[in-house]
Amino acid sequence: MKLTFEVGSKQVLSQNVDAECAAIIQRRLESRGVSFLFGRDVQAINKEGDKTCVVTGSGEELVADLVVVGKGLRPNTGLVARNGVKVNRGILVDESMRMNVENIFAAGEVLGLFIGGAAL
Repeated sequence: MKLTFEVGSKQVLSQNVDAECAAIIQRRLESRGVSFLFGRDVQAINKEGDKTCVVTGSGEELVADLVVVGKGLRPNTGLVARNGVKVNRGILVDESMRMNVENIFAAGEVLGLFIGGAAL
């Protein structure tokens, strides 16, 4: 089975990791036969008989047996930043997942923050 990732950005996981980490992940996947097509956005996914065709923004058509779509998101850090939490492209934490606010930890995709039972 051949596996190809069509990536809109110039690196894998562009919203999650820096360029150095992305290069490590890409090399590891490529060593297992995975290939990448960078700078291509999906414009359409069409069914053609028993195959699926992915159409890129440039009109390129790629035939696939299976299509998985993942789209990076930008975290909305405005609420926590207004409340004194240090942020960059997300909430900044130390090696124990502690934020700069005493006794508050971040984990996963932070959906809500609670201090003493009150939501921030």
